Amino acid sequence: MERRHKIPLKLKLIRFKNSDFFYFIDKVINAVKPPKRFNGVPKKILFFRNDRIGDAVCTLPVLRDLKLNYPDLQIHFICSDKNKFVFEGLPFIDKLIVYSPANWDEGNLSSIYKLPVAGKALQFVFHFLFPRFFDEEFKKFIDGLKNENYDAVIDLIGRRRIAIMGRMVSKFTAGSRLFFLSWLYTYYMKTNWVSPRDNDFMSRKIRFLLEDSLGLKFKLRNTELPYFKNETVTEKSNDIFIHLGTGAIRKFEIEKEIEIINSLKDYKLIITDAYETESFKKEREYFKGNENIQFKIYKSLTEIIPDVQKSKLMLSYDGGQTHFLSQYIPSFVIFGPGAVELWKPYEFSDYSLVKEWDNNLRIIQSQGEYKHEVIYKKIWCSPCFDVGCETRPCLAAITPEILAEAVKQKLSLIK
Repeated sequence: MERRHKIPLKLKLIRFKNSDFFYFIDKVINAVKPPKRFNGVPKKILFFRNDRIGDAVCTLPVLRDLKLNYPDLQIHFICSDKNKFVFEGLPFIDKLIVYSPANWDEGNLSSIYKLPVAGKALQFVFHFLFPRFFDEEFKKFIDGLKNENYDAVIDLIGRRRIAIMGRMVSKFTAGSRLFFLSWLYTYYMKTNWVSPRDNDFMSRKIRFLLEDSLGLKFKLRNTELPYFKNETVTEKSNDIFIHLGTGAIRKFEIEKEIEIINSLKDYKLIITDAYETESFKKEREYFKGNENIQFKIYKSLTEIIPDVQKSKLMLSYDGGQTHFLSQYIPSFVIFGPGAVELWKPYEFSDYSLVKEWDNNLRIIQSQGEYKHEVIYKKIWCSPCFDVGCETRPCLAAITPEILAEAVKQKLSLIK
C-alpha cells in the first residue's frame, strides 16, 4: 500500500468538512428543512455562473439542451468579466448579466480572506453584508434582479452570498450542499459542487440539479461540437498544439516541461502559455533555432482557435483552456490535483480505462468522436480543492517518458 504523504492543514479541514463525519448534520437539516421541488414549469430562470472559464464551458451543453426542450423558457445568466466571452452571442441565453466585483475573485483576495474557516466568514461579512446595507451599486443591482420576477434562481457556484441573494430575488432557489447552511436554498443537493463523492461529469451534475429541483425533462439532446460556430480550418498543418497554461499547483516544473518538449521535437509543435511567463521565455530560448517548434502568445482563448483547428492533437493541463479548446480537436490532458471524474473533457460519452501502472497511474479515453485521453494518478487526496501540497505525488507519477510515449501513440492513431 502506498504511503500517505503530508497535506496542508487547510486541505485537511476542507476534506474533513466533506467527510462522512458531518453527514449526520446534513441529515438533521434534511429532516428539519427538506429540499422542496418547484411546482409547475418555470418561465424565467436566473443562473449564477460568475466564476471561471472551465466551469462556464461545462454549463453550455446543459443550457443548450434546456432551451431545446423548453424554447419559451427565459434563461438569464450572471457571468464574470473572465468568462463572459464563453456566453456572448449564444442563442440559447436570453439575457447575459456581467457581475464581477474584484472581491468575488478568490485570486484577488488578501491572505486573511483565505484563512481556514475564518476566511469565508470574513468574506461574507465584508463582501456581502456590508455592500448589502451600504453599497448603493449593489442595492441597485439587487433591485434590478427583483424587478425581473424570476421563478427560480440557480446557484452553480455554491456560495453563501449567492444563496442569500437568490432568496432576495426569487421565492425558489436551488444549489449544492453548503456546510451547515444548505437550508438557505429551497432545494439543495446532497453534495458540494466539488466533492470526494463525485463520479461523473460536471455537466451531468448540473443537468441532474435542474431535473431534480425543477422537474425539467431533457428528452431532446444536442451533441454537436463545437458549441460555437467559428470558421472551420480543415487543413492539418501542425501535429501538436501544446498549451502550458494552468495554475501553479497543476503544472510540471520547467525542467520536466523541457524534457517533454524535447521528446516531441521531431513533430511540428505550436507552444503557448496563458501569458509570457518566465518559464515560457526560458523554454522558448532553450528551443530557439528548432524549425519544428513555434512559440506563440495569444491575446485571448478565442484567438487560439484557428491554430488549434489546424493541429492534429492538443496536449494541455487540466484547466479552463482545455475545456474551451477541446471542443475543436482530440486532446491529451494532464491531470494533477483536480477532480478527474468532474473535469475531464466532455463530449457526451463516458470514458474507459486504456492503461494502468502499478502506482495507480492511469490513462482513460473518451468513447466520443475525439476520443480524448486523460492521464492521472488515482490518489487518496484527490480532489484537493485548489489547495495542493509540497510533494505533489499526483504529478510526480507522470514521467516525461510515459507522457511522451502516450502522446506519440495517441497521435499515431489520429487520421
